[in-house]
Amino acid sequence: MPNKNSSFESLLEEIITKAPRRIWARPKGAAYDCIKNLKEKYDFAHLCTITGLENGDNFEILYHLAQEGTGNLLTLRDILPVSAAKTKSITDLFQSAVWYEREMLDLLGIEFEGLPAGNRYPLPDDWPAGDHPLRKNWKPTEAR
Repeated sequence: MPNKNSSFESLLEEIITKAPRRIWARPKGAAYDCIKNLKEKYDFAHLCTITGLENGDNFEILYHLAQEGTGNLLTLRDILPVSAAKTKSITDLFQSAVWYEREMLDLLGIEFEGLPAGNRYPLPDDWPAGDHPLRKNWKPTEAR
């Protein structure tokens, strides 16, 4: 766990230690600002992955970050309403985020402001716009 005398906890709410060096938390304020501070001030300098899921009326974006040299893994849980599924891209902080964010855009329809232009991933470029196969209300059509 980061130094208790630091302001690490001031960035987070609902901090849960699920196992030694395994921290789950929600950001206080915007996820982007929290992740930027975690990277710059607390050495959470490695993005392991980003997971997206639909949970009722909300999407959850789980940012899995590793802290340099400590073995600490932090899962930052951001919650967005399905009706307003938009957040800021973290690709300027972690270049590898581009693949995870494109995947969530394609499969769930979560928009990332500032996501660099590029090919779709993982769906083909001719996949119908607005057709997100990991949404719970998605119905496949006959012709694809």
